[in-house]
Amino acid sequence: MKANAQDTHIKVFVHLGHGFGGQSWTQRQAIGAIPGLNDHLAYGYYRASGNGWSVEYSEDERENALTTFCRLALRRIIGFDLIHAWRNRKELFAADIVWTHTEIENLAVLFLFRFCRRSRQPKVIANCVWLFDRWPHLPWPKRFMYRELLKRADAVTTFSPANIQIAKKLLPSVRCEYIRWGATIDDLRTPSRKSVHHPLRIAALGNDIHRDWKTVISAFGNRERYKVAIASRRLDSRLLAGIDNVTVLSVATADDVKALYEWADIVLVSLKPNLHASGITVVLEAVILGVPVVCTDSGGLRAYFSSSEIYYVPIYAPIAMRAAVEELARDDERRWDMVIRAQRQLLNAKLTTKGFAERHRRLSEELLAQDPRVALTGNAARGVA
Repeated sequence: MKANAQDTHIKVFVHLGHGFGGQSWTQRQAIGAIPGLNDHLAYGYYRASGNGWSVEYSEDERENALTTFCRLALRRIIGFDLIHAWRNRKELFAADIVWTHTEIENLAVLFLFRFCRRSRQPKVIANCVWLFDRWPHLPWPKRFMYRELLKRADAVTTFSPANIQIAKKLLPSVRCEYIRWGATIDDLRTPSRKSVHHPLRIAALGNDIHRDWKTVISAFGNRERYKVAIASRRLDSRLLAGIDNVTVLSVATADDVKALYEWADIVLVSLKPNLHASGITVVLEAVILGVPVVCTDSGGLRAYFSSSEIYYVPIYAPIAMRAAVEELARDDERRWDMVIRAQRQLLNAKLTTKGFAERHRRLSEELLAQDPRVALTGNAARGVA
């Protein structure tokens, strides 16, 4: 699916995971079937189009049970979705530059480019999310293969400065950059000065493997002062045995998620140690919807928001987490001021889908300027976005 392609000089192909393709995403997003605050094309990469640039998204091929099984089985064995990349090979090879969102896609693209020789191959920005957290636990054949493939990328990117330090050590010959993530701000709202509810309403969301639900339960479980709603598919139900003030919700739509933020007095982002800014999407969504955030200080999140905008607590610290929530609950003015500051930071630092796309475009312009085969003409050459 092309987005605002006119007077095209530079062709960008955004290769996303199966299920995030241009048509399938647009159809689901239009009916609100994707949880969270979402752009009408996944992650807003299309916002880099115009002024000599076109942005095209990968598409999902319809599958039956057998083809889905085969694709996922191969992905599990090798660690990336080669079949999905193969299906999009025509558009991949026709691009000037390819943008990827996770290692599941970029390793497949780099593998395809390595073994399907063409006289001219696109540049590749290979974004990695979980790979460097998992690196020490990977078997050596995968570490060898992944390193060799990533050496072929024109730039390796991550969403966290913590992650980028590992990337630079593992890939000293490759340009490594961290590009800050962003969220759509269509629903940006001024925070309310309203007092908190009794019992205090705490919302916690997320399916990332680095969510720390045990600390949440330890901090607030069976305490009448609090009512906790958790939206996650990864919560071990055994943690809730005998707990009567914690509810696990299924949030299947955008409206479900917005309703949960609206319900909450405070949003809690509880994390295990990680390198990839786990929780940043929930933090951004809460800020956009005007809800104060208490968050574990992990994953490089301070690169996005300071302690005057988000209340940070140490890892695995239920007492400190509960104390932070209580401190905010007692101070209506501080909660309001904290969210105002966070929203100001979000806008000033362009932690938006538009800003995210523009950061990709600027990096791409630098990479393409080094390629004599690509002519940057007119506005494209001047970096107008």
